[in-house]
Amino acid sequence: METLKEGGADAAQAQRMRAHQDYMAVQQRGADLRNMRFKEGQYVKRQMTDDRIDYLLDCTRYPDGTTSGNCGNRQTAPRY
Repeated sequence: METLKEGGADAAQAQRMRAHQDYMAVQQRGADLRNMRFKEGQYVKRQMTDDRIDYLLDCTRYPDGTTSGNCGNRQTAPRY
């Protein structure tokens, strides 16, 4: 009887551990998504700032890296 009782306790503990690991995996996935959205927002914010500065300076930047107009030698966010 004691062996059966211990086996049940071990099974219950294993089930609680699996449930906890599942919960933690869901929480980590949520944290990863929030971090990814934050980084994307920062990229968009930087892109908008770069575009505004280019507009104010009457600068045109082309995808091949060339520029025209009044473009200064400043580092900009990469264009994707």
